[in-house]
Amino acid sequence: MKSPLASISVMFSNDSTTLLEKLTIQQHLHPHRDLKRVLEHAALKLEYCPASTGRAVQWLGLDASTSIGRVRRTELAQLARSIHRFSKQMRNPARGRAFAITEI
Repeated sequence: MKSPLASISVMFSNDSTTLLEKLTIQQHLHPHRDLKRVLEHAALKLEYCPASTGRAVQWLGLDASTSIGRVRRTELAQLARSIHRFSKQMRNPARGRAFAITEI
């Protein structure tokens, strides 16, 4: 059973920097694991929506079967920011909508 304090600390630490740190640690400790597996683990650990991870990978054009050791630092940073942004949008869809340009 999770302690209430553990979920409070996760709630306040769910930002792109924390996710980037977790991905970087996984990159160094387990460089042969595929990106999909690492992101699934991070989604469970940091309580991100798994759909936001898939959406971010697709949006950035990354291959989820690539080993995490082959992903560049800049790509990890972009991935962490994208996952964080998509996760926030999924939690609050009204605030996350982009403005569409309509034809007159």
